[in-house]
Amino acid sequence: MTTAANQSAVVVGVDGSDAALGAARWAAEFAAAHALPLTLLHAIPRLDWHFARVDPPAHDEETGDRVLAAAETAVRSA
Repeated sequence: MTTAANQSAVVVGVDGSDAALGAARWAAEFAAAHALPLTLLHAIPRLDWHFARVDPPAHDEETGDRVLAAAETAVRSA
């Protein structure tokens, strides 16, 4: 029996930058060449910002969705 825990996969983090989109395209080509699944990941740290002298980054669920959608479009077009 095979489980997800012992299967290889390619995971790439994206943050909306051009460099991250390039990394996503590279990861997609690598995954396709090796018949591996590809996972796009966008994470937002949950920090307690009361100690900081700056405002926390403006991220919300919609921002993450837009970042992932842009990465998916870049990957599918490659």
